[in-house]
Amino acid sequence: MQDKMIDHYILKYFSDLGYYNIRTNVHINGREVDAAVFDNQGKVVSIIEYTSSIKNILRDIKKIDGDGFHPLVSNVQTRALEVGANYFALTNGEEIIWFTTDEETGFPRATSGPDFTLSTKNKERKHSLKEDIMFFLEKVKEVVKDENLFFKTVLLKLWNEHYGHSINNIISNRGLGPLLDNGSIFDSSDEEINLMLAVSSWFDQVHFGDIYPQEFLETLDQVIAKNKRKHSIFIPRWLSDFMVKLSDIDNSAYIWDINALNGNIITAAHLNYKNLTTVEYTSNKVSTPLIEIENFVMGTVEKRIIRNQTFETAKPKIEEKPSHIISFSPVGKRNPKLDVQLDKRTKDTYSEDFFLKKTLELVKENGIVTLLIPDSLLYSSGKRLRTKQYILKNATIKAIISLPRMTFHPYSEVKMSLIILKKGINSKSVPVFMADLTDLVFKDTFHSMEIPLLSKVMENYKSWCKEGEIQENNSFWVTDLNQLNIENWIPFYYKSSELYTFDGFADFDVVYEKIPVKDLTSEILRGTPIKISPEGTIPVLGPAGIRPLHLEISKIQKTLEELLPNRIVQVEKGEIVINNIGSYVGAASYIEDNYYNPLLVNQHVIILKPLKDKILPEYFAIVLNSEYVKSQFKIRSTGTTMPAINLTNMKQILVPVPTIEIQKQLVEEVQKLKNIQEKLQLELDNVKKNLDMIVSKLKVREEE
Repeated sequence: MQDKMIDHYILKYFSDLGYYNIRTNVHINGREVDAAVFDNQGKVVSIIEYTSSIKNILRDIKKIDGDGFHPLVSNVQTRALEVGANYFALTNGEEIIWFTTDEETGFPRATSGPDFTLSTKNKERKHSLKEDIMFFLEKVKEVVKDENLFFKTVLLKLWNEHYGHSINNIISNRGLGPLLDNGSIFDSSDEEINLMLAVSSWFDQVHFGDIYPQEFLETLDQVIAKNKRKHSIFIPRWLSDFMVKLSDIDNSAYIWDINALNGNIITAAHLNYKNLTTVEYTSNKVSTPLIEIENFVMGTVEKRIIRNQTFETAKPKIEEKPSHIISFSPVGKRNPKLDVQLDKRTKDTYSEDFFLKKTLELVKENGIVTLLIPDSLLYSSGKRLRTKQYILKNATIKAIISLPRMTFHPYSEVKMSLIILKKGINSKSVPVFMADLTDLVFKDTFHSMEIPLLSKVMENYKSWCKEGEIQENNSFWVTDLNQLNIENWIPFYYKSSELYTFDGFADFDVVYEKIPVKDLTSEILRGTPIKISPEGTIPVLGPAGIRPLHLEISKIQKTLEELLPNRIVQVEKGEIVINNIGSYVGAASYIEDNYYNPLLVNQHVIILKPLKDKILPEYFAIVLNSEYVKSQFKIRSTGTTMPAINLTNMKQILVPVPTIEIQKQLVEEVQKLKNIQEKLQLELDNVKKNLDMIVSKLKVREEE
């Protein structure tokens, strides 16, 4: 506790001097020091050590006319020199004594105070106001490591600016008037209060109200985003703003976000339309001070948060149904314990299916639902078809927009899409607006229209909704509702007609029919788990042995007969093997010869037995490695850290299939290139062998 009190003294001491880049309890070059001051290039310019022997040190210094030979001073000087600092100090939390090293003698020399030539004093900073605010927010975040306490400190500053109350009064609830109801926000321990008081004075150098609310929230978000935990879903600001702008909102709209994750959707709605009524259903995990910051900055009069409510029990306090629901469906939870009666009635397996149906129940007639959903819901078959059938019976699909896989990185790698639904069925079949944002280059901003591709998509979507006109290109188009395959709503598959053009083969610049893998094979098999043994004699092919268009023979492993499972799967000449897991998911190779008899495959390998009257095995392997098919593997892969493709999704992969004659020509073209590659590889191997031989001889001569 005593060290914490000294920490607060140090922080306030330096902030009063105009220095803000201070860290306590820091390791520098393997040396632990109590506190350190850094310049604006991150170089340490001073260290501070804590001691209770200040009075003894002062007495020693006076006796020897200002030269400190106290042993502790010498020890601190040594530490300072080890970390590259010329200045050093000792403090007990009430007084501080400064030293520097005498250049002539090398002894410590007492000095009146710091005078760093490379300081981070605010007067020397030549940055914009937004950059200054970012600078101070980052400095406070470094010291106030607890995120909730950081938000409290920022809120203190906002209220201090607006209401003119001192920070002490805000914390102690004295004379707050309109803030009285919120006083409990600052219920904190003495240690936390002292820390807030120590760092809040740093903000005296800037005024939050001098920049636009959007800029302030973006700046705050950039600071806190650096500290977000991996795998906790976080909706980027650009996406929140894009979802709101897509949702056909006016100032009379009543919006719900019934699975609020970080407040960005409702914030974006208020920034776009000032007089909205909004409700954000959330859990107790959301930081109350952060909610108050967003309310305050946006100027909302009524609370937008209904506490202790989640989508699981979404029973609104206001009877009126929302005109819009804009939200993020929970992903990947099986058998959710949600609304028990509804769950029994629908028999939903996944929480996102239940959630989507729940939103359509809650929104008013002709209301708009804009949801982020996992791609697995769009392309899954089996029981999940009921969800898509429910949509078609209860809503009109206005748009489906595929997002880049990296949209939620590093918090999640789940591939997601946007779906926009209007409750109620149109009497006529309305085409669906579709977009593929795979090539989107995004940034975290509430001004999503600054991103060229989003602006173009938005322009054409609005034009399509109002006038039925669209300038189709490779990123967006429309698809007739009657053409939608109930098993597959991924936009990619409707990018053009059911035809495909091979790029890169000038002689074959024609379109080819796209056929699912299931219709090109007599059988699709998956291997079984097999234990490996270094003493084994039976070869086993795993994913490490399969690369695009070739097998890594050296990676084939062995097992013993007694270790074989009851069911084994073996591959034969003329069949296709596919790596179904990891970074090479989808890599395919044709089995040209009976390398081994038998050659078993493990559970991470898929075997395709081609229908040779429809597709040549050699061509099959080639086209499976094409960019066109690889992009489908990426879309259909499941798993967040280790992508994998299952048999159900494998069957739905679409393959461009020209005539047998053209297939033969393509195979010949690829084989010529492979022959050249093999020849060059052989030459390279010989060169390397000769080089190794020469180097080896040089070593022998050197030894002689």
